[in-house]
Amino acid sequence: RRLLQAPGACTRHEDCDPNIFDKFTGAPGQFCTIFGYCDACSFCQVDQEDSIDGVCPQDRCPGSGGFPECIDAQAIMKEWECPATYDFEVYKFASKGTPVTVKPPPKDNIRRVTPFNRLVGAVVLTQSRQATGDCRKIANDDVKAFAAGMRCLKKGRDTAPFGRDPVLMPTSSIYDGKLAPEEFYQDSERFRTKIEVEKADGTVVLEDVLTTAIPFFPHGYDQQTGQEKAKDKMFRKRSQHEKFNVYLDSRVTETQAKRMLAFMNEGSFIDGFTKQIDVQMVTFNTNVNLFASLIFTFYWETGGGITWDFKLQTVFVDIYRGAKGQAQLILEIVCVIFLAANCVYEMRDIFIGIRVMKPLQYFMDPMNVFDWFHLIMMWVGWILWALYYQRASTFEMNAAYPVLADPGAKARLFVTDAENEKIFLEFVHEIQSASDALAQYVAVSSICVLLFVIRVLKNLDFQPRMGLVTRTLASATSDLLHFAFLFFIVFFGYAMVGHLLFGHQFEWMKNPGDACVFLFFQLVAFDPTQFWTEMTHAAPAWAFHLFLWSFLLIVFFILFNVLLAILIDAYAMVKAETPEDSESFPGEMKAVMADRLLDMFVSEDKRISDPKFKERLEAHKNGLPSTDVLRDALLTSTAPPDPICLPGGITIDAKVLRQLIKEPDLENDNHRRSSIRIYDGGGALEEAGEDGEWDGEEEEMVNDVVERYSKLSILDSDKLEQDTLSILQVEHLKRELAMYRCAQRLHDTMSAVEGSIDKLALEHLPPEERTVQDDLLAIQPNVGQGGDKRKRERVRGIVRVTVVEAKKLPKMDILRSVDPYC
Repeated sequence: RRLLQAPGACTRHEDCDPNIFDKFTGAPGQFCTIFGYCDACSFCQVDQEDSIDGVCPQDRCPGSGGFPECIDAQAIMKEWECPATYDFEVYKFASKGTPVTVKPPPKDNIRRVTPFNRLVGAVVLTQSRQATGDCRKIANDDVKAFAAGMRCLKKGRDTAPFGRDPVLMPTSSIYDGKLAPEEFYQDSERFRTKIEVEKADGTVVLEDVLTTAIPFFPHGYDQQTGQEKAKDKMFRKRSQHEKFNVYLDSRVTETQAKRMLAFMNEGSFIDGFTKQIDVQMVTFNTNVNLFASLIFTFYWETGGGITWDFKLQTVFVDIYRGAKGQAQLILEIVCVIFLAANCVYEMRDIFIGIRVMKPLQYFMDPMNVFDWFHLIMMWVGWILWALYYQRASTFEMNAAYPVLADPGAKARLFVTDAENEKIFLEFVHEIQSASDALAQYVAVSSICVLLFVIRVLKNLDFQPRMGLVTRTLASATSDLLHFAFLFFIVFFGYAMVGHLLFGHQFEWMKNPGDACVFLFFQLVAFDPTQFWTEMTHAAPAWAFHLFLWSFLLIVFFILFNVLLAILIDAYAMVKAETPEDSESFPGEMKAVMADRLLDMFVSEDKRISDPKFKERLEAHKNGLPSTDVLRDALLTSTAPPDPICLPGGITIDAKVLRQLIKEPDLENDNHRRSSIRIYDGGGALEEAGEDGEWDGEEEEMVNDVVERYSKLSILDSDKLEQDTLSILQVEHLKRELAMYRCAQRLHDTMSAVEGSIDKLALEHLPPEERTVQDDLLAIQPNVGQGGDKRKRERVRGIVRVTVVEAKKLPKMDILRSVDPYC
């Protein structure tokens, strides 16, 4: 009773907190003990011995106290006849001389999880505990003072032993008063406390006494020897040593199992510092010859909630057994042969590319790289399958796994046999490793199947109608990449906003990753019942509605439909390019099958098949590079580097670049004209300045500069065509301006000459011989038979008129009312 005192000194009952619940009875209330500490009401039994004032407080602890002190029972038992010894015969139920088993050893029982799944070994409960420390994150002095004495969670695991053995606690339902802690626990395995002891001389001193026994220790501690486990008996994972394992052995009976559960419940196996508990078991199904590894995981979150998850994996160890297994082996061998042949064909294509001097052309094709990726993934899958087969073929297990040292122990129920525990954990690890290897193989095989489907779609691209899908995706690749970038920016932005607004209350938005997953599922399957209540309580109503409706408008109605528009537009374009009279896929397959049938039934003398015809043509070619390939390779190796193209059509070749790189001469300014091209009168092109002599290193430097900057200045065909067209338009405009200027000057010259001639004619010719100028001629059409003939009239005289004033002239301008010019 004295061993479970709660911390906190007191001098009266009012100093104790009445809202603290008793962990055994569940009733609230505390009283002040005779030792000056607050304790649960269930410990106030004898008023004079337990309460500080000699009376258990009924207002705080109703029904407490009233127990009598210890009395002498001699008067009660004096009439009882209780002999000190009893006679019994050991061989009453057995033959004399044979070994007699008073208590049979525990045997492994068949425990079924389901009607056809038998438990293997024990059920393992593994607990990870959260480490605690001082609350150093609190900076406010008032809050820090309020939180004084409280413990805060920190990173890492707590490896300190914990709990109390309820078998040795009087208030426990499985208490056994005949047992003493010294029989089962060492001094280092018990709590220590200091109590006040009154000496004979009346002085009071504090003595260090042993209290409650500690039943739960980390995995690395051997409870049988009280020492750390030897390395050969330790589990291989270092993280396992810091966890707390509890085993429900398959040998325990139903009564013992209930007693173990009560031991964990009343011994505080789960408390406020529990972080995670894994419940793990391995079962075997005899009907399907299959092992199963099942792990239930419970997480204690800092907010108070408990979440759970599970992991179920299966594994089989009998491979290639029976007729079905032999057929599977044959099919696998055939698949490996075809895979190797496919790799050989791909290597042959690479070798042909090397022979024709185009080794990189093969790898520049993205589909060839995709084919190799698929082949490598298939080889990875077969390697994983081989490793799994090797693991399964060497699999071994025991008939039983007796993990607990004594399933029927009176106290300290979960003491394990270190050697058997290690063997069982190694078996569980082997099952998990095999199941993980099988899961990896299945995952890689699934990826290979998807890649195979993509390759089939790619190979169907030769057929105009079957290749619509691949050609559509290829046509829309650029637009899809730009759309994906834009979609990621908008979508991730909404995920961050959702995390900031609702993440403190809504579990699906507790971090940006979960927020992205949640928004994506809402995008493809909108369901307001999954979030409406939680999100409306987590943020202001206006913020929630602004977030929701803007997300639907921008992401769903705009971006999602833009994606569909990109694909539909690309499909329409590809569909328009497909000939309407193109052969359908069934029609082409029919032609191919007919060709194969003719090859089978028509002799080779009368008909040659298409594959053989192609084979003979390739034999004549003999793998030699063509003349065009050799010529291109020769020109590529000997041709000078491409010139540097500047805006406006200006080009700089290696010869001009030599003059630009050359060091300027201060005494001679000819370098200023070294890059100017002068045209002579005949149109011949000549260079101003001399190149001088250059050594090999300088020549190599110039070529390097030209190659580097020529690659950067290479323009695509559309850009080059546009620049050329712009240059031609500018040149054409220059020519038109020059011709217009020449025509204008010629017109002025002719007008001046004509004016001089008219003046001479007026001065020297008689009036009857004078004629007017062309601009003063009266041109009248001859409507008669002459059609549009014009004649020049004779001038009778010249009248000179001076206009002094004019009124009511007709309006000839847009902005003014009159026109003063005649």
